[in-house]
Amino acid sequence: STEFRDKPYWFDCPAVYFGHGIGPKLDYAGNKNLLKFDYVFSPCKPLFDIQVALMGKDKVFPVGLPILDEIKDRKKEIIADFKLDKNKPILVYAPSWCSDISKISNIHKILEFLNSKTQFNIIVSPHPLLFKPEKCSGKVLFKEAIRTKNIVMNRPNSKYTTLDLVNISAIVVSDISSILFEAMALDKKVIFDGNNEIYSYSKASHVFEQLIKVCPAPNWHNYEDRSLEYIMENDMLLTTRRCYINNYLFNNRQASQSFELELNKIFNF
Repeated sequence: STEFRDKPYWFDCPAVYFGHGIGPKLDYAGNKNLLKFDYVFSPCKPLFDIQVALMGKDKVFPVGLPILDEIKDRKKEIIADFKLDKNKPILVYAPSWCSDISKISNIHKILEFLNSKTQFNIIVSPHPLLFKPEKCSGKVLFKEAIRTKNIVMNRPNSKYTTLDLVNISAIVVSDISSILFEAMALDKKVIFDGNNEIYSYSKASHVFEQLIKVCPAPNWHNYEDRSLEYIMENDMLLTTRRCYINNYLFNNRQASQSFELELNKIFNF
């Protein structure tokens, strides 16, 4: 399971938990509900460390994230469906949700900044819960950005996943979302939104301290900030960022083989 669900009582077999992302929400990843499972397939080192501390090393396997192994290139249809300018690079903004609404990034300010960058096609692909006012203290977060001059929205019922969009992007902007780290794994130019509070809340301050060394964070209040332009012209952190993500993520682009190998061991295939 990719969720902390109880194993159905009629299942007489080992149960494996496999999380659905590599964002370092360590308060969630180390949930004691993991103890319902016999094994954990862990995608990355920060999650692995906290899961081993809870379950023991013999129960947790460093597998990786198979979804990154092979992603279909859907650039032509995405450009057509979103009516994008094919001569402009694509920037994807992927903000995440938090159960403590005060820890969510300043999405409105970031959207204002991005809307001023007319040299990009900008696609906003938020966490699905950000579209639900009842999950955001009654706030309607994207009312003004549903269709602005320079921004298009990817809604939860879209036929495109955020990863589909990241795969054809030039730059990805995000926070603690798995997408930020998946974009690095796909060798994209990555911008961190600067939200350190959500890392502290998620018990991942040590991840934040390393992340800010490899991902620039613009001043969203200053429309003259040229962080996006600089990373497009000369991505000086490219090599450092590749090193970082290869130490962060297990089996980058080869996780499917690892997943299958560990399953075969457990079930004696």
